[in-house]
Amino acid sequence: MRILQVSSATTVGGGEVHVLDLCQALLERGHEVHVAVRPGSPLVSRLASHSVMCHHLPLRNSLDIDSAWRLSRLIQHHRIDIIHGHVARDYLVCALAGRLAACGQLVLTRHHYLPIKGHWGYGKIFRRVGKIIAVSESVRRGLIASLDLQPDQVVTIPNWVNPNAYRELPDAQRARARFDLHQPLVVGMVGQITPAKGQEEFVRAASLIASSREDVAFLVAGEEPGKDYRFTEHLRRLARELAVGDIFTGSVTRITNFGAFVQLVPGR
Repeated sequence: MRILQVSSATTVGGGEVHVLDLCQALLERGHEVHVAVRPGSPLVSRLASHSVMCHHLPLRNSLDIDSAWRLSRLIQHHRIDIIHGHVARDYLVCALAGRLAACGQLVLTRHHYLPIKGHWGYGKIFRRVGKIIAVSESVRRGLIASLDLQPDQVVTIPNWVNPNAYRELPDAQRARARFDLHQPLVVGMVGQITPAKGQEEFVRAASLIASSREDVAFLVAGEEPGKDYRFTEHLRRLARELAVGDIFTGSVTRITNFGAFVQLVPGR
C-alpha cells in the first residue's frame, strides 16, 4: 500500500518518535511510505536513512486551505491508499485533502490525553473518518464522549516498545557516576517539560518519599519547548524548597542511556 503520514510537529516528542517508528515498521513490511511535514521539520533528518518520501507543506493550522489543496494533489499524484494524521491541527487539513482528492482512506491518531479543543467542524469530520486510533483506553473514552462518536469507530492501539533496543544497556555504574548517584534505587521520569506531563506532581511525590527513606534518588529528563523555560525554573525552585535537590538532567536523545541508571535493584 501507499501510506502517507502527516505531521506538522516542529519538535520531536513521543508522538513524533511513534511516527518515526511507524514509518520504519511499514517500510519493513514492504509498503510505500510518504511523510508530509513542515519545512525544517526535525523528522526529515531522522528519516534520511530510510526510503521515505518527504513532502514539505506549510501545515500552518487546522484551517490551512492552501495546505489541504496541496495535500490533495499529492494524494492524487502518488495514488495514496491511507492518509494518517497525527497532530490535532492537521486533522481537518487531512480530512479536507482526502475529500478533495476523492481517494485514500483517512485514519487519525490521538496521542494526547487532554480533550481536543472544540471546533465547529470536528464532530462532523471525525464521524467521516475510517478509523480513529487512541493510544489508551482513557483517550478512547474521551474521544467518544467529546465528539459523540460510535464506539466501534475508535480503536485503542498503545504505542509500542521495541524490546531489542533495551536488551543491552550501557554500563549502569558508569551512568550512575555521571550523575553522582549512590542510592540503590533510582526513579526516573522522561518527557517534555510541560505542566500537562506531571513533572510537578513527580517532584512533590519525590519529596514525600525522600522524607521517609534515603535509598532512593530521583531524576527528571526532558526539555521545555520554547525559549523562556518558565516552568522549568518553577520546577527547580520547587525542588529546592522541598529539599529534593537538582534532579533535572535536561534533554535525553537516547532513552537507553537514561535507562541504564534508572534500573531498579534486581528482585524489587
